[in-house]
Amino acid sequence: MPLLKNINRTVAFLLEVCMLFSVGYYGFHSGYGNPLKFVLAIGLPAVAIVLWGYFAAPKSGHRLRRPYLPAFKLVLYTVTALLLYKQGQSTYALVLLTLVILNELVTWRLGE
Repeated sequence: MPLLKNINRTVAFLLEVCMLFSVGYYGFHSGYGNPLKFVLAIGLPAVAIVLWGYFAAPKSGHRLRRPYLPAFKLVLYTVTALLLYKQGQSTYALVLLTLVILNELVTWRLGE
């Protein structure tokens, strides 16, 4: 069981990195002018990092508990998937959201 927990945590971390990359991708390819697209490419991931760090980070003093934590994660990942979809990356959006749901189900099943 510890091996499965470690694998699941690693997958969760990789999904978090994908989320940050994806919102940065959206910011950069949003179609606005050059200066603004760089601001969005850095600013949107920064907003996601602040929200994640405050509400979902394991060592945060304000970490949400069940059922709010999984709901918060699903909302953040769903917004990310919608941003990817808006950029024409529907396959990546679907894969990301599917992996997130599977990861959350495994996390719930393992009692983490």
